[in-house]
Amino acid sequence: MGMRLNTTFPSGRPRGVPRPGQDFERTEITPIQYDPNHPFKCNNFVYRLALPSGVVGSSCKFRQPGCVPIPIGAKEFIPRLSNSEAHGMHQETRVQNEVSMLTLASAALRHIEPHVDYPLPESIKGWGGVTFDDSGAIVSAPMVSVGAGPWSSLEESYRDRLKAALAKTDTNPTFRVGEQRASEGESTPPDNLLYDPATGRITALLDYDFSSIQHPAYEFFRSFATNGGQLCGWLDDNTLQGQEAELLRNAKLSGQFPSPLPTRTDSHDGGLAVDWELAQVWEEALQKLDVKRPSTIPGIDKLADADEVLGSLLPWRLANEDLLRMNQDEDTRAALKRIAEGHLISLLDHLGS
Repeated sequence: MGMRLNTTFPSGRPRGVPRPGQDFERTEITPIQYDPNHPFKCNNFVYRLALPSGVVGSSCKFRQPGCVPIPIGAKEFIPRLSNSEAHGMHQETRVQNEVSMLTLASAALRHIEPHVDYPLPESIKGWGGVTFDDSGAIVSAPMVSVGAGPWSSLEESYRDRLKAALAKTDTNPTFRVGEQRASEGESTPPDNLLYDPATGRITALLDYDFSSIQHPAYEFFRSFATNGGQLCGWLDDNTLQGQEAELLRNAKLSGQFPSPLPTRTDSHDGGLAVDWELAQVWEEALQKLDVKRPSTIPGIDKLADADEVLGSLLPWRLANEDLLRMNQDEDTRAALKRIAEGHLISLLDHLGS
C-alpha cells in the first residue's frame, strides 16, 4: 500500500507486483469488478492474488509510513493499483492522502464503541488532504479532488476552491465564452461498504480516493445519494420533480418528514425519483444514533448553497473527459451549458437577495 503502483491495463500480471519465487506460473491473478465496457476511466485496478504457498518472510528493511509487514503464511492478497489517467484527481498526492486517511480511520475504529468522537492529531493543522512527513507523522496536504491546499480555515478553502473552479473553466474549451476539520470520505455509496450478512452490521469502509479534512456537513454533500440522505443546495427547479426535491431538502433540514409521506413520483427526465420511505428510515436511524445530521449542523443550508455554487461553476456533465468523449454533439453540449448557466444565475440571484 505504501508503494505507488500505476497501470493502464486491467488483466494479466500487474506491473510492480513482485514474483512469488519460482511459483509464479501457479499464482492466480484475478481482476475484481472490472467492466471492460464501463464508459469512465477506473480510479483504480483491483486484483485478487492467490499464491501457491504462503509468505515465509520478508527481507524488506524499510517500510513507508502507514505500512505493516505481510503476515507470515499469507497466501491471498488484494492489491489495488492507482490509475494515473483517472479524471479529477491530484496524482501527486492521491496515494499518500488515501493511506493517511486509512491510517486515521484505522486508529479511530480500533476499539469500536457505540459513540466515538475521534480527535484528529495535532499534526493536522489545516483543511484539505493529508500525507506523511519525513518522520512518518500525518500532516496537512493538498486536497486530492482540487489539487490545491491545505487551508488554514474553512472560509479560505471555499475561496481557493472557487478560484480553482474558475481556473479550470478557463482551460476547458466547453466553457470558453470567446469560442462559443473532520475526516470525510466524500464517496460512501453502498458499493463502498462491506456488511456481515448474519448481523447486518457494517464491517468495512472502502474507497478513500477522494477523502479529505472537511467540515462534517461535507459528507452529506458527497455521500448517501442512493438512500435519500444526500443534501443539495438551493433549487430553482419548478417542475414536479424539483418541487419534490425541495420538499425533501426541507425535511432533512428540519428533521421532520411530512405525514403522510408524499407518493413517490416517476422521473421523466433521467433524474432519480425520491424514495420517501427510504429517506425517512435513514433520517430515523440517524436520530436514533444521535449522530450529526443536517438538522443538527448549524448553517449547513448556507454551506450547501456555497457547495452548489462550486458545482455550478464547473458542472460535472460538462467537465468530465469521459462524458465529453461520449457526447460530442455540439447542440447537446450547448443545451447543457445553457441549463447550467441558468441555474448558476438563479442561484447567485437567490444568494444575493
